[in-house]
Amino acid sequence: MMCSVAANVLSPPIAPVNRRPKRIFLVRHGESAGNVDRSLYRVQPDNKLELTEKGKRQAFEAGKKLKQEIGDENVLFYVSPYVRTRQTLAEMLEAGSFRDYSVMENPHLREQEFGNFQDPKKFDHYTREREACGWFYHRMPGKWSVPSGLCC
Repeated sequence: MMCSVAANVLSPPIAPVNRRPKRIFLVRHGESAGNVDRSLYRVQPDNKLELTEKGKRQAFEAGKKLKQEIGDENVLFYVSPYVRTRQTLAEMLEAGSFRDYSVMENPHLREQEFGNFQDPKKFDHYTREREACGWFYHRMPGKWSVPSGLCC
């Protein structure tokens, strides 16, 4: 059995609307517990690490500064699924009292995964190696680098 739709039932194509942003602001999450104590990465999933109190204050200040910059313009926030990024956004929204905003969570906006190192010496070794090569080009053992290049 074949089905067809009459041409007059379909809506005419909608003209594309220029949705380019006026400006783009990049805000990294505030200080997280993992930034303060790297050993937490061995016992807690990276995406579950929360902001410290200092990180919450940093995010609140970022929200105030963003509000000063954009005033009452509408804004679209992109966040990763990580707890600390959503906490950062919550602090920014509270500080900025933004009227017209929307939020999109995007799983591509996230940390690189360097592995769950149980041995702190290995973690320190790979951290030094990454700093020597540069974050962009470094390749963790068995992993890919950002541009899929080789380290050093």
